[in-house]
Amino acid sequence: MPWRMSQDDLVDYVVQHLRRGWTPEMIAGRLLIDYPLDRRMRICAESIYQWVCSTPQKWRELAQYLPKGHKRRRKRGGRKVHSKTRIPDRTSIHERAGEVEDRLEFGHWEGDSVIGGGHSGAIHTEVERKTRYLSAVLLSRYGAKETLAAQLSLFTALPEYARKTVTTDNGSEFTDHAGLHPEGIKTFFADPYSS
Repeated sequence: MPWRMSQDDLVDYVVQHLRRGWTPEMIAGRLLIDYPLDRRMRICAESIYQWVCSTPQKWRELAQYLPKGHKRRRKRGGRKVHSKTRIPDRTSIHERAGEVEDRLEFGHWEGDSVIGGGHSGAIHTEVERKTRYLSAVLLSRYGAKETLAAQLSLFTALPEYARKTVTTDNGSEFTDHAGLHPEGIKTFFADPYSS
């Protein structure tokens, strides 16, 4: 807890202004104007946030006055990349050939799944990168086996030159991607949390 918040005058000032709807940034800035010579009446916005969110101050219920009413502070630095599902023999999109990236050659596909709310089924889609041709299969169940079956049904109907690579996200429905390899189709995976 910030030691400055042990000063009664400062605590009263901060609490009053939070209840009026001021943000910690506004309070910290206004203190410099209202008390230009009193060094005890100085605090930064981050210290106000820490003080409001500290356990000893929970009884004051001041978190509701913070912007958007955040009761907990968000961690800085964004979300951490982690995967609950390990994809065996995963090959990164960065190892894909240049002609795939530049959309110069026909036969390179991007796969994805569309999941509806409250249903066990899904739609598996494949888009050819050069022509943007879309193929879709309705799945009665959403899973790796069903997704592989849908991919095989789409690709085995095509000639070999039209089914060279497939790039997907890191969803668990693509863990059986190695089933495409006997058909001559290489599989690549996008970076986590990248569209």
